[in-house]
Amino acid sequence: MATTTISHAVTIQAPVTAVFDFWKVPANHAKIHPLIVNIEEIKSGKDEDGQLYTVFEVTDRIKLLGIPYTINYTTLMVQSGPTQLTFTTSQAPGIRIKNVMTFSSQADGTLVEEKYYLEAPGWLMGYVKRQAEQSHGRMMENAKALLSNDV
Repeated sequence: MATTTISHAVTIQAPVTAVFDFWKVPANHAKIHPLIVNIEEIKSGKDEDGQLYTVFEVTDRIKLLGIPYTINYTTLMVQSGPTQLTFTTSQAPGIRIKNVMTFSSQADGTLVEEKYYLEAPGWLMGYVKRQAEQSHGRMMENAKALLSNDV
């Protein structure tokens, strides 16, 4: 297995509570993530540590060698701090993702930082890393455009 880390950051001209509240609703991810075509919430509650969590099913539409594919996977989102979300997921064949997002108040709005930990089979890592870098980069820019205008 190969591992890598990807980081993104964007400043959104909106209050931190508005940006965080938007991001913690799984259905909103389909509005900003370019690969997501559907999200279905499965369950939510508090874990044994008292942290809020949501489990949801994601449907992505990707292209591999020019051929469109639909991929379904389950994601666990945990509110791991007052302004932090941690997402974990596993996808076939052997892809594991942990994404930690922090939201902090800045003079010019909200700084959204993402650290994306990726594990995948070596032969697949290049493709998976490119997909993650591109889609999450666009996701951050889409969030900036949407939330800076609407909040």
